[in-house]
Amino acid sequence: RAALAGGAALAGIGGYAALRRPSATVHHTIPDARTLRRGNGAEPQTLDPSLSVGVQDDYIMADLMMGLTTEDVRARPIPGMATHWTTSSDGLVWTFHLRQAQWSDGEPVTAEDFVFAWRRLLDPVLAAPYAYFIYLFKNAAPINAGKMPPTALGARALNARTLEVTLEHPAPYILQMLMHGSTYPQPRHVVMAKGKD
Repeated sequence: RAALAGGAALAGIGGYAALRRPSATVHHTIPDARTLRRGNGAEPQTLDPSLSVGVQDDYIMADLMMGLTTEDVRARPIPGMATHWTTSSDGLVWTFHLRQAQWSDGEPVTAEDFVFAWRRLLDPVLAAPYAYFIYLFKNAAPINAGKMPPTALGARALNARTLEVTLEHPAPYILQMLMHGSTYPQPRHVVMAKGKD
């Protein structure tokens, strides 16, 4: 019996190995240099920074756009869309200077695109899942609760490439927070034309 059981086990293993062995040579074509093939784990649910909650969304969005800061190889914040920044002595006012960049349609990315995106993130009608993420911005929580107008947000474009953010309290970790996809800029002209679809 032991010999039969052992033989059956070997036959089972051999059968499994035969199933695992390719029956023919597989030829893989190498994509041209203009093609990026990347496993994403799952299909994205949305590419709207205000509505995204999944890592599968974040991977793609991070390839398409960038926040004020991004991360180095050790996940520390470094300049992203902002080339540099300054902060007031009390740590409440941060001024970000933006690099020159454009959307895929050729329109420039401006400081107003950040302000628009953050006001949209806080819009109670949109009900963005990460709205709370920027509650450290002055008046963000009451705006999200519908108690203040979006224009009361502590974020304003000083000019096309200078953005000022006023905080509720000093937050030296703001540079890490600004790497998050929910804080990415959004092209107002596209969002207004297309909506959340």
